Parts: sequence; C-alpha cells; structure tokens
Amino acid sequence: LALYRMDFQGDTRRSTPTQNVLAPDGRTLLSVHPLDGLGGWFSAERVNWHSKQLREVRRAGVDAILAVHRPAKTGKFAQNALNALASALDSMRSTGADYPQVGLCLDTDATFAADKEGRTHPVNALSRAIIGFYRAIPAPCALTVPLNVSNGGRRANVVFLSGAVTLNPDDVLTLRRRFAQEFHGRDLILVGNTASKETAKLDGVFGETKADGFQFYAEGWIKIASVGAGYYAPDASDEAKTFRSRKTDATYRADWKEALAKNPDWILLDGWNDYANGAAVAPTMEYGYAFADLTKVYTRQWAGKDKLGV
Repeated sequence: LALYRMDFQGDTRRSTPTQNVLAPDGRTLLSVHPLDGLGGWFSAERVNWHSKQLREVRRAGVDAILAVHRPAKTGKFAQNALNALASALDSMRSTGADYPQVGLCLDTDATFAADKEGRTHPVNALSRAIIGFYRAIPAPCALTVPLNVSNGGRRANVVFLSGAVTLNPDDVLTLRRRFAQEFHGRDLILVGNTASKETAKLDGVFGETKADGFQFYAEGWIKIASVGAGYYAPDASDEAKTFRSRKTDATYRADWKEALAKNPDWILLDGWNDYANGAAVAPTMEYGYAFADLTKVYTRQWAGKDKLGV
C-alpha cells in the first residue's frame, strides 16, 4: 500500500485557492518536484492528474493507495479532490485500464478540527468522515479484504487513522456497526497510528517513517511494515528532527530489505507522491523513475511476479 496525498492545488484558474505548491512570492513549497513540472495540470481537483498518478502507482507494483483525506479542513477542495479521484477510477475501470484499489488514511486532526463535536464524541466524527469517503469511491475500486470466520467472515474496507484517537472497544464496535448498516453488511478494518495503539483493540498499528526510518509493528492481527525513501520538511521548526537523507537510494533499499526480513502482512510506502516533504517515490524531476522502478523490483520480490489486480 502507499500513502497518497490529495492536497496539492497549483491551478490558479480555479475558484479554490492554490495550496502546497507555490508560496505567494513564487517560491516552490516542494522539496522534490513531479516529473512533468508545475503548472495548471498539477491539481488534485483534476481527473487527469489522478489518472496519471494511478497508472504510475500500478506500474510500480503497488496494489492499493491510502488516500489521505482531510474532510472540511480545506473547504470544498477536499471533496472536489475526492470526487476527481472517484471519476478517474470510474474512467479507468470503464476502459479496462489497470488501477489500484483505494483505501482511506483519515487525517484525524483535520477531522476533529472541522467537526463541532471533535474529540468529545470521536465516534460520530469518525463515522461521518469514513462513511462519506466510501460513499464517494466506486465500490469495485474500494480496498476490500475478505475476513475469515474468526474475524466476522464479512468483506471489510480499510481505514488508517493518522493521529492520536481515544477509542474504547465499544467505540470500535459502534464504528463497524454503523458502517455495516450504511454499506449492506460490509465491515471495517481499523489501523491506528502508533499514538493510538494503546487506546483500543485495533486490527493493526502503523508508524510513519519520516525522520525515524523503518517501522514495524506486530500489534493486532495485521503486521505492518513502513518503508520510506527519505524525508525533509523545509518549514519545520527543528529540521534536525525531520530530515532523513536518501543517500542516493541506499535508504530506500535498506528499508525494503528490513521489511522483507520481517515478513509482514502489509508493507506501507510512506509517501507515494509526498513531494512537499521530499518523501515521494513517484517519478520526479530530481530522481526520474529511479525510485518507482526500485519499488517495482521490491514489490515483485515480496509478492511474486504477478500483479494483484482488483
């Protein structure tokens, strides 16, 4: 799986303001840059932008993306970006093109900030955001895992929670029940960030590599390893804590070797298109296809030569 950012807007002709691309004085806000450069086409509100990203995702051997969704924080932009992603998936599916499955990585800080109940009633805020996301994604494209009898025996959609969330076991059951009522019995797989792993019995735990490097967690019944190419947050107050050198490509290779040695259930690429923080493994002006090609090598080494299509 790969984290997939949807908060880039570089098209000055649109009604929604530009964000995460250029500063007011014209300076770039990106640490690495997409291979086709910056311009009006570089916008998550554009269907073609998503289509190109999704084609490259599959070319690199990635089976699913986790769309990083920030509902309501950026006004209508987040919903526009989600609708554009859904349209791209519909188009690719109708033409027989190869596309990844789509799961949700919910920005919990943005969710609670935009919801009046916020952290006081997290179940209500989370259920609204999760159900809203999966309503938008075409059902055949949603990341779906068939559960065995001991885990309920149903088909489940996947949700990663990005930040600290206080949930008890009853809260988790409520989220799953509401989701099942909305989607004709479909279940939920809930994966928490390391900040939340002690608050509820979640299905798995994940960590972000950022400056900390390779992560592996065996809590829950899904063992998850996280790999990253590097990281640089230029606007951070303490750069020393948010910098990780790519060392050409040695950092990425080392993370993958550790992941393969752990034999996890899932491997998470921490930043398919995170150009802002220099973590992107997608094709870039600075590195070309080097990291996308490495991704294909290692994903096939782990999962075999045959793609795991939807």
